[in-house]
Amino acid sequence: MSTSPLKFAKEYAELQSELAIPSAPDLKLLALTEFWGKLKPHASEPAYSNTYVAEFLSHIIKWTSDASLTDCSIDELKRIATVIEEFGEYVKSDSQESLALKLRLVRFRLASLLCYVGDFAAALPVCAWLAGISDLPDEFGDIPPGTDAFHGLRDLSEQYLSVNPKIGGILKDIFDRWVAERSCVNDDRIWCLFVEKDQFGNNGRGRLRLLRGSVESNSNSEHQKKVDTLTFDNQVKTPDDPFVGAAYTAFSAVRQYLTMTQGRRVESAIYNARFSVVDSKQIFTGDSIGLACGLVTYTQLMCKEVMRHERFITSEVAITGSLDQEGQLLAVSTESLSEKVRRAFFSPIKTLVIPEDSLLNAREHLDKLVARYPRRDLQLIGHSSLSKVIEDLNIVRAEKVCPSQFVARKVVHYSRMTKIQVPLLMVLIAVMLAVLFPNSTPWFDDNPKYVRLTGAGFEVLNADSVRLWNKTVDCNALDAGTQWNIGNIDEDQENEIIIVPRAPDTEICTSQSKLYVYDNTGDLLFIRDCVIPSYTLMDAEGENDLRWIPGECDIMMKDSVPIIVTRVLRSHPARVHIRFWTALGDSLGSYINCGYPGRSGIFNPGNRSQRFFSIVVNNLMGCIGLVVLSVDSCSGISPPVSSSGKQIAYSIFI
Repeated sequence: MSTSPLKFAKEYAELQSELAIPSAPDLKLLALTEFWGKLKPHASEPAYSNTYVAEFLSHIIKWTSDASLTDCSIDELKRIATVIEEFGEYVKSDSQESLALKLRLVRFRLASLLCYVGDFAAALPVCAWLAGISDLPDEFGDIPPGTDAFHGLRDLSEQYLSVNPKIGGILKDIFDRWVAERSCVNDDRIWCLFVEKDQFGNNGRGRLRLLRGSVESNSNSEHQKKVDTLTFDNQVKTPDDPFVGAAYTAFSAVRQYLTMTQGRRVESAIYNARFSVVDSKQIFTGDSIGLACGLVTYTQLMCKEVMRHERFITSEVAITGSLDQEGQLLAVSTESLSEKVRRAFFSPIKTLVIPEDSLLNAREHLDKLVARYPRRDLQLIGHSSLSKVIEDLNIVRAEKVCPSQFVARKVVHYSRMTKIQVPLLMVLIAVMLAVLFPNSTPWFDDNPKYVRLTGAGFEVLNADSVRLWNKTVDCNALDAGTQWNIGNIDEDQENEIIIVPRAPDTEICTSQSKLYVYDNTGDLLFIRDCVIPSYTLMDAEGENDLRWIPGECDIMMKDSVPIIVTRVLRSHPARVHIRFWTALGDSLGSYINCGYPGRSGIFNPGNRSQRFFSIVVNNLMGCIGLVVLSVDSCSGISPPVSSSGKQIAYSIFI
């Protein structure tokens, strides 16, 4: 039923006010879909189409995004898709393409959610629409009844790739993204569950967000302040903060745990922490962030020990729950627990970690969801203390990401064993030395030798620490992780400088992932992109090359000829792009590894041309490995993503 122009104008003004209020993007999108019922009866009228319809289109385009769809339920996604499809009939032809892209985004998210819970019968028609197929084939796929959603999607995608490659490709894309979500380990971030409350304090929507943190420790004698400090989203927070104040209690719990387990006194240490919720503008309340802050604090403070013991937080788990100062987990409120279980259920998460006292209640909520979607296999883990969470390998698990420290630990371990054979020990020591001391070019005292970062640029120093020249880049600032190297790459006996800038995590910089090469006088020789072009497999939708971060950049000698080696990294999923360059900036070869790299070098295999080798982590295969490449003919992707990777050898160690 249509309304009068005056009443409609008043209702539309209320919608505008609601969109202007700071709130989650999904709430704005849902408000738009709800308002469509009021606009639809007037959408074809000229007085409305040139004003309200045009403005409504801009809102739909703006608020239909990955961020706004993240926490939407299956029913909400269906409703959003229906509104966009209906609204498209009233939109001018020049805007049809933009609206079609938004509809595709919504339906891909819908298909993903249906696959996460194993409702393949509902997911297949959506995948057929995404593949541009009007009639769904009769074949559904032979998936045994007891198969869980993850493995069922894998089998279904393989079956459809043979009978209907277009639908199979959509299913495979969803499965690959799911694998990628489960294949990461981190020492600075963890998935958390929150429940958003409305202005009256009532529980609302469940939210799954990535908490990121950086924590450092200082002794009181080294620091004027005698208390812990916490910064959240670049704002200093106090212990009475209704949300992240729980982190201060987590600091006490972690400090106590480290004192007991590390055999050293750390009570006098103070913590300087910086936390943020990734890609979120919302304001959260409640102390359920406490356990997550405790885990990130532990992995950050124990970074060296964690790497030596190969322990990081897996991305397969989501965390909720608070801590007391002794490290005991406190029960989650009954009112919010159901929403948190529901949000974890409709996600790629494999395991939900909660306080032990909430386990029975959570199981009741989970059983109701499983009754409707029996293929969804969400595991619940309940613990009573921070120490038990840390010691649970389902949460903080083995991941060999630092080969040099890994090998060193093995050498120390085996050297203490009375039955170890001396030849084996010598081999391990040789491997450790080979990893720690790769080949490098000689440096000359009268040439540039050091690079020192200076805010938004850098300066080059000689062996006596005298500044020779300086440069600026288009970043607002340079992070300490900026990679550089110095060596002679031409025949003039003067050193050149290679550098790959890195901006802080909060900055966006177009120079990041670029290789800059300067001669000894500071003249720019060339700039090259370290990211391998035309590579989209495993890349998250909507990301761009600004999210790549630099790994090491080296100057190595191959057959007496200098080459430049660059590595840039990316997470979610972890992978590294390795590229080889001549001294003139010509590309020699490139290679992609499904995980992060370790130490590398050049070796001579007998009478053949020298080869490049690198110890690597293969996150998808859950192991470390050794890859051997020919710098001028390597290409492709490492196993298991591709069988066509052009490498000389790829050995894994499980």
